[in-house]
Amino acid sequence: MTTATPTEHRFRLTMGAPLAANAGWLSFVRIFFSLYLLAFAQTRSAASIATLPDAYFNPPVGPLMVLSSAPSSIFLVLLQVLVTVGLILLLVGYRTALVSYSLPVVLIFLAGIRFSTGKIDHDILIYLLPLFLARAWGSQLAVRSERFAAPRLDILALFLGFFFLSSGVIKAASGWLEWDYSATASWLDFYRTNYGAETALSGFLSGVPAFMLELLDWATVLLECSILPLLLFKRTTALAILLCLFFNVAVIVLFGIDFAELFPVYLALLPFALHTVKELRITGVAGLAFVTVLAASWNSMTGGVVTLGPFATSASIFWVFSIGVGCLAGYATWKTLWSTSGFVVSRKIGLVVISALSIPLLLTLFWTEPYPAVIGPGFRGGISGDMKQIWTKDGEEVGPKTIFDGSPYSQNIGFFGWPSPEGQGHEFRQWHGNGELELPAGVTVEWVRVG
Repeated sequence: MTTATPTEHRFRLTMGAPLAANAGWLSFVRIFFSLYLLAFAQTRSAASIATLPDAYFNPPVGPLMVLSSAPSSIFLVLLQVLVTVGLILLLVGYRTALVSYSLPVVLIFLAGIRFSTGKIDHDILIYLLPLFLARAWGSQLAVRSERFAAPRLDILALFLGFFFLSSGVIKAASGWLEWDYSATASWLDFYRTNYGAETALSGFLSGVPAFMLELLDWATVLLECSILPLLLFKRTTALAILLCLFFNVAVIVLFGIDFAELFPVYLALLPFALHTVKELRITGVAGLAFVTVLAASWNSMTGGVVTLGPFATSASIFWVFSIGVGCLAGYATWKTLWSTSGFVVSRKIGLVVISALSIPLLLTLFWTEPYPAVIGPGFRGGISGDMKQIWTKDGEEVGPKTIFDGSPYSQNIGFFGWPSPEGQGHEFRQWHGNGELELPAGVTVEWVRVG
């Protein structure tokens, strides 16, 4: 009888039997992933971009820069149909590996077309997820089961940690750590002023002392920069995943920005990080399901109340949820730190992956995109939250959606095409589209200071 070396044991722990035992779970992730994209992502069609003038086509750094205008609407609709068919095949489990390798290419191309209006969403990981699970999530719950092969969830975790790190670095380098300025407060004001995003927590924070908001700036930077290091150690892997979830919930309750597209990624990583902590796994699944429900019905929940049994005491649903999540996070953290769950990422693999990811980060950071973090939001500091963009048409105030009817990113076309003076309202990448943008007849746009 031979004894496994520490390296062999680690490899089996990371890529072997524990993950094979969760083949059913990963198959469930495939179904959840397909349903989510079919139900929600299709609403942001790229076809409407083709109806805009060529001057508005300003693709981000990458292969799409070779295009001088958006492809035809018919071509984009055909690609959308192809994506829909691919998602249905994933949903039922037919040719899952083949679909998993080809679908991300089409999804990323369509995303690049959508982002040509200036705004880049931070949802690349959900498009890459099939690549990491291609031969792992079709072995069960499928009309044509395929042989299970261990997924590279260690590399997926590195992607997740690196992009959180990039978000933290851009914050630290652009004013989030300055004690005489609160980036959190400024962005809350900006979203409230320009997007009408009034969340339960943003209203509460309006009366909080300035130094506490600056502490929140520091906590954000530290949290985002800590995810990647925590993923490299066995005892803190699960804690890192839980911190990612906590961050996304905080973004929802602070800014009203829905990052639900990351939940399939977290679900895929759950057994990888928690395969020896069964109690925590159950708790984590319950917490993810709870947060998913919150993300889907946030607007209706913020104004609601719940009655606490025989005491006939009413409380805001928001505070009930917050206390529940706090208890969940505390229990999960305690269980994680006192367990041996998780994995240890190979240092060589980590170095290669992080080095490769640094190249596009540096290109976007120094050239065009002010949000280099794919997971973000990588909000820069130095903005003023009391600047508002005003659109008028024939003397009446209107919104960009009225001017750019049909575009999924009308608000952002306005911000990117006509940015605030000296970056006081927002910072955007430079416009490298086809010439100067022109406003439609009778339309004017200006930035005014409010409050």
